[in-house]
Amino acid sequence: AGFSFWTLFIGFVASIFGYWIFKQGRRKGNFGLIGIGIAMMVYPYFVTANAWLCFGIGAVLGFLAYKIWNN
Repeated sequence: AGFSFWTLFIGFVASIFGYWIFKQGRRKGNFGLIGIGIAMMVYPYFVTANAWLCFGIGAVLGFLAYKIWNN
C-alpha cells in the first residue's frame, strides 16, 4: 500500500531497463548482467515508500550494468 506515483513510475522504468539488460545478458551469456537485470525487475516491489531510494537503487544497478557491459 505505500506506493506513490513516482515510485510506481521509477519502478516501471527500472523494470523495463532490467528486462532489456536481462535479455542482453542472456544473449551474451553474461551472468552478471542477467543477475542485475533480475534485480532491476524485482527491487521496485520491495522499495515502496521512498521515491529517492527507489531511484538511487536503480541508478546504482544501472551503473553496475554499465561497468559490466564495458568490460
